[in-house]
Amino acid sequence: MFCKNCGNEIENDAVFCPKCGTKLSDEKEITMVSTDGHESEAIAGFVLGLISIVFSITIIIPILGIYFSSKGKNSSKASFAKAGKVLSILSLITPIILICLLLVPTITVIGMKIAGGNNTGTQAAIPMTEKYTASKEILDWYTSLGLIQTRIKEENPASVRVDVVLGYKKEDGAVSTEITQRTVEIKDFLRRYFEHKTAEELRPQNEEILKKEILNAINDTILTSSKIKDVRFMQMDVTQSK
Repeated sequence: MFCKNCGNEIENDAVFCPKCGTKLSDEKEITMVSTDGHESEAIAGFVLGLISIVFSITIIIPILGIYFSSKGKNSSKASFAKAGKVLSILSLITPIILICLLLVPTITVIGMKIAGGNNTGTQAAIPMTEKYTASKEILDWYTSLGLIQTRIKEENPASVRVDVVLGYKKEDGAVSTEITQRTVEIKDFLRRYFEHKTAEELRPQNEEILKKEILNAINDTILTSSKIKDVRFMQMDVTQSK
């Protein structure tokens, strides 16, 4: 090193200049402070920066690399610290991007659920329809009862003409056989059933009630060894007398 006063070359550990006697200890201390003390942090930051490139999905390693690189930026290994910091920052971007990519679908689904909250009725109708379609049983139909004709017994009587068909389990020959054997009983029941109804009860909006009553009555009081599963009206005309 050289004396700051006279420029004479002196030993590195000298306290005073042997030529002019100028004290050198302050300059030495300043030099030591400015160049030493954080080399280990600079090197650690560089090493962590390299590791973080390989293990970038681990966020903690890049963060440590940035920390140690920042501590060693004023040391004699400043170039290592700078390189380590750059590597750590670059590797930190990767997990951030991955996290964003994972969160976007989740946020999108949540948003769709919130947005669809006002359409609960419409959404509920779809699975109900699908379930109904999937579970709807295919039936065979007994269509040989013929047209039932009678008159309603009320003050202003009306004529009734009904074609009733009975549904039963597909390919269940026992049901078809018993219905055939009891056709007279079934037709007599249907005639009396409609005969005791009023014109108001036979309005189209009451058809489901009528079908259910007929189904239960035939199963409970006429058929013995088998059961029907559905009742339909192929025709139902109610003509009011003038």
